[in-house]
Amino acid sequence: TPGGNSYRAQLNAQKANIAEHKYDMPSSYKSQTGDMENPLISDGFEANGFNGIPNDNDAAISNDGQVISVVNSTILITHIDNPSESELVSLEAFSEELGLPGGKFDPKVIYDEEYDRFIIVFLNGYESLESEIVVAFSFSNDAMGDWNVYAVPGAPLNDGTWSDYPMIASTDQELFLTVNLL
Repeated sequence: TPGGNSYRAQLNAQKANIAEHKYDMPSSYKSQTGDMENPLISDGFEANGFNGIPNDNDAAISNDGQVISVVNSTILITHIDNPSESELVSLEAFSEELGLPGGKFDPKVIYDEEYDRFIIVFLNGYESLESEIVVAFSFSNDAMGDWNVYAVPGAPLNDGTWSDYPMIASTDQELFLTVNLL
C-alpha cells in the first residue's frame, strides 16, 4: 500500500537520505593546506592564433618552459621566457614525410614528464579510405628538434568509418588514444 513498508518505500527513503546529504563531502576529501607553493599566474602569453577554422586548440608546457600550442591547422613551438624565438609549422608540413593525402585536423598535445618529451596526435582524412592517425614523439625535450612521426590506421574496423575527436593520455610505458569512429 502507498506509504507502507514496501521495497519501493525503502528505496524512496534511501533516495531522500542521499539527497539530504548530497553536498556533505567526507572529511578525508576536504582540501588541506600543505607545503605546495602557490601557482604562478601569468597573463598575456599569446598561444597559437585562430585562423577561421574551428580552432580545436590544445597546449602543453615542459618543465623548462617550452610550450607547444596546437590548433586545427598549425603547431606553434615557443618558450615561455622568450616568445620571440618560436617556430610555427602547419600540420601538413609536420607530417609531410608520411605522404598522407587528405586534410589534417584535431591536434592534441601532451608533455610526457617521465621521458621529458612531447607527444602530438592529429588526424588525417575525412573519409574511411584516407583516415589515418598521426602520432609523433619528440626525440628530446627540445620540441624544435627532431621527431619520430608515425601513421596509424584511422579506420581500423574496415567498415567505412573514419576517426574523429581524438583524446590522448600516457603512463610511464604507454600512450592511450581514443577516437570516435564516424
